[in-house]
Amino acid sequence: MDGRSVYTPLFSGVFWDVQDTMLEDIERIEVIRGPGAALWGANAVNGVINIITKDAHATKGGLLSASYGTEENGVGSIRYGLGVSEDLSVRIYAKYLNRDDQKIPYTSRDASDEWSAFRSGFRTDWKANEANQLRLQGDFYTGEADQERTVFIGLPPFVRTVQGRGTFQGGNLLASWNHIFSADSDLSIQAYYDRTERHDRIHHEVRDTLDLDGQHRFALGERNEFLYGFGYRYSADELSDGRDNTGSIAFIPAERHDQLFSSFIQDEIELVPETLRAVLGSKFEHNDYTGFEVQPNLRLAYTPHEKHTIWTSVARAVRTPSRFEHTISAWIVPPPSMILGNPDYRSEELIAYELGYRVQPLQNLSFDIAAFYNDYEDLRLILPTTLVPAPGMTIWQPVNDLEGETYGTELVATWRVLEGWRLTGGYTWLQMNLHTDPKWEPLKQLGMTFEGEEGTSPRHQFHLRSYVDLPHNVSFDTAAYYVDNLSARAVQSYIRLDARLAWRPTPDLEISLVGQNLNDDQHLEFGNGFLITPSEIERSVYAKVTYKF
Repeated sequence: MDGRSVYTPLFSGVFWDVQDTMLEDIERIEVIRGPGAALWGANAVNGVINIITKDAHATKGGLLSASYGTEENGVGSIRYGLGVSEDLSVRIYAKYLNRDDQKIPYTSRDASDEWSAFRSGFRTDWKANEANQLRLQGDFYTGEADQERTVFIGLPPFVRTVQGRGTFQGGNLLASWNHIFSADSDLSIQAYYDRTERHDRIHHEVRDTLDLDGQHRFALGERNEFLYGFGYRYSADELSDGRDNTGSIAFIPAERHDQLFSSFIQDEIELVPETLRAVLGSKFEHNDYTGFEVQPNLRLAYTPHEKHTIWTSVARAVRTPSRFEHTISAWIVPPPSMILGNPDYRSEELIAYELGYRVQPLQNLSFDIAAFYNDYEDLRLILPTTLVPAPGMTIWQPVNDLEGETYGTELVATWRVLEGWRLTGGYTWLQMNLHTDPKWEPLKQLGMTFEGEEGTSPRHQFHLRSYVDLPHNVSFDTAAYYVDNLSARAVQSYIRLDARLAWRPTPDLEISLVGQNLNDDQHLEFGNGFLITPSEIERSVYAKVTYKF
């Protein structure tokens, strides 16, 4: 988000409950498919989501938004932007949300996962002169969520269900400076500090992150645009057991301080003017888990006509180990067993090959099709080891004993049917062929399934969205999605229908009615996983009012 990584090294994922901002402040969301490690670094393996908010100069004045519905039990936000001078603008915002419980799968019982959060922040943009621009922004958030977890208790029946309320809070501060030397050369430097605290039924976490990076772009001759940069990240954490006091999960050591050093180079070369371009680059990193990592990328784009582009790429990317893989110590049930971290766990590796074609046969119609082949090595399995600390106990560890390939296609089409009517649609096909080390074949013969095998990701996905502007300042947007089943997770395929009807009686006032998951009262989207209790998504309807002043 705005150059700040929200990816956590705790479990190689994202705490989505704290990633929020006012939708009205978002300029665009870039979804970059395929590996982006040459620029973004390790863990940008299968894609990158880049969220960019609006410049403070574009959000002057006030905005008030409020919504209420069956699942959103009150969401309100306020923003005010001020132009201090022609070159200096500031905005501040505050947002509160309260969301209802979802459902326990295949029942009508609440899942005890209601949550609420408050956040506020600011952004300042200053154009000091024609050559220098500065940005300072920050956020603060706090929230709490109901939780229900199954934990180990050491005595028969070895498990019990605990309920309670977890809390989370944190904040960040980011500063950036951009200096323009000329139309072909500029320098940018950015630094941010991020603090997060979580206290729930599973664990406590306090994490401080300090990040610094810079990059310089310049023309190298008439056909080369060269880009290079550097980065440094320091992450310090303190982890302990959750509030249930059962000792069901711990990290050893409880405190860890990690450093990441990085640099990258990229050269964009115009091989044939306005027809053939190449991008060659690589990221070089050193982390405290696996040491030195190199992640190169080569891309070619051929444009024989302004309406036709053929492109291809080959890239290497890695997912570095998380705190989970290296240092976890957790009881799992039943029977009494433990997961222990593996200090020898290595990075997961990907070599990705892509081929795509973009065409605009008509002024109002365009297609984008891409095919990919991904070759994976050293993927994670969590398997029993030969360690037996007590009779009847099994020790499990993450190991790099899964490999294989995935391949598939993606098709996206955009059609502007009329001046006020736009359709977009897409289809994705994915085939997974992953294989375990032959030494684990006896476990497969006993019926054990391994994470990452086919059936943990949907093979077919489809979406169709319609955006219509009607007379009298009315708009009507609809969307339909189909997601294939997850056979390994016991999740059935589902169809999702969303709709939004909005009316602008004045340029400053919008009233809207939104329905989500309209065709089904509740459905499951993902299945059980380690420390994950799935819940079903419910049908929801809410009304929203937005007023500018």
